[in-house]
Amino acid sequence: MKNLAICATFVFLAACGPKPDAEEPAPTPPPDTGPPPKPQIDVPPLSTYDWIKTANILMGRPEEKASIEAMLGDFYMGLPNFMTVLAMATKDRSAGLRDNPAYLSDIWTEYLSMMGRSQDDPPTALDEFDLGMCKYAIFRAWKIENPHSGVDGYDDAITTVQYGE
Repeated sequence: MKNLAICATFVFLAACGPKPDAEEPAPTPPPDTGPPPKPQIDVPPLSTYDWIKTANILMGRPEEKASIEAMLGDFYMGLPNFMTVLAMATKDRSAGLRDNPAYLSDIWTEYLSMMGRSQDDPPTALDEFDLGMCKYAIFRAWKIENPHSGVDGYDDAITTVQYGE
């Protein structure tokens, strides 16, 4: 019985282990660095979008132009893949807007509004875009610059143009 008490005492003391010194600070958690950075995804250079001039679309008003060009350089802003859809509605159909040009900034804003999205949460994958909604956004942006036109649809707001390859 005495041996059992001695063994129990050693087991108890071993389980308790050494006590930390009062001077040792408690370990701190690592600093929160936020979410991991998104991987860099290459986008076409700005020069590949020269065709929008033929489509009678301007990048943006002077105060918006730098912002639009920056968005075209960032995949996660959604605009680079939107330009592919915009090309389907214009360049691939040899179509351009009549009369006063529309602004790409207005087309993008109209598209996001109609899709219930925002600049903070834009669609980025190509399959998230809708060609029909893109055409309607083009028409709505064109209508902003041509408010007195009797045209009431995309197909009536466009004309045939020749794009250089």
